[in-house]
Amino acid sequence: MDNINEYEKQRLENIRRNQEKLKELNLLSASLLFEDLSKEKNKKRKRTYEKKKTKEVKPVYKRITRNQAKLLNINVNNKEEVMKQDVKIKKEIEEEGKLIPAEEYFPEEVKNKAIIVDGHFNGWINPELIEKYHFEKSAKEAWDNNGGGKYSHKNPLGEFKETIKSVKPRNWSAAKYVASKLFQKNPNAYFYRHLEPGLTQNIGDWDDEEKELFIKIAKEFGCGDKWGIFSSYIPKRVGYQCANYYRQVIIPEGLIFDPNYKFSKWGKAIYCGSYNSKTKKNRKSDKNNDKENNNNSNNKQKKELRNTNDNEQIKYTNNNNQIKYTNNNEQIKKNNSKINETVEIMNNDHRPKNHKYSLRKRKPKL
Repeated sequence: MDNINEYEKQRLENIRRNQEKLKELNLLSASLLFEDLSKEKNKKRKRTYEKKKTKEVKPVYKRITRNQAKLLNINVNNKEEVMKQDVKIKKEIEEEGKLIPAEEYFPEEVKNKAIIVDGHFNGWINPELIEKYHFEKSAKEAWDNNGGGKYSHKNPLGEFKETIKSVKPRNWSAAKYVASKLFQKNPNAYFYRHLEPGLTQNIGDWDDEEKELFIKIAKEFGCGDKWGIFSSYIPKRVGYQCANYYRQVIIPEGLIFDPNYKFSKWGKAIYCGSYNSKTKKNRKSDKNNDKENNNNSNNKQKKELRNTNDNEQIKYTNNNNQIKYTNNNEQIKKNNSKINETVEIMNNDHRPKNHKYSLRKRKPKL
């Protein structure tokens, strides 16, 4: 014990004190405390789950109760009365799906005041704009005299390739950008999305003056299509605004009777014109016909190419055969000349048989 330094003495003294304290607390060691605490932490609580209440499954069809049958004055036990009621309900459902023309939907007071149109605008641009911007006298002249070409949805400008690439303005759609280039060539497309240069567009509800002007133009020229040209008569309104106002206000109020529009039982105007006339089958058949025509044209081009290639191949083979034939003739001539030379040498040879350079065969020695 004398050799122990002060640090070890202090450590042993601390251990002794700790043991005395543990005895006072009736504990064997300090590790038992931590074991108990860890067990309490690791204990898992049992969770109680509430059972979900299952909802009652409702039947697919509605059953008529006795109270409902009393209101309908039907005897539920009588099958004939129930069948009649079912037929009546089915008819009502069918009538709800039917579309009614304007002549049958509106009362006589509205019919007498309404303007009847055929669904087409039969005029041209506002004469004031024609004088101001020097438009052509018709749509065909405007198209042909300003570049022409074949119109399609993929190529509305009628050009095969654009010579100059220009940047689309910000917040403009592709359709609006294309329409901006058709001021003189296709005024209907231009005025459908653009106003006369220098004017600002009115946004919001239409005034009474604008409404009266709309009805006046429809009475004079008709309406239903070519909304760009139609809007040239209404300042500060573009074509798509006129089309929306026509569908949402003019037709439902019965101010104009258009055969392309019919009404549901609830008064909603639905377009039933030429756009919906084609069924899906007809559209598919049109697409198939276009594909067949394209395939036929492609096949014709392929056949023409094959025929030209075949003719070139025949010429090439004939030339090769001709060359081969001439080469063979030359080779035969060379071979014949060599044979003739050897024959002449053999005929002119007068050397003795035993001569060293004799060409004749030697007899074998016995």
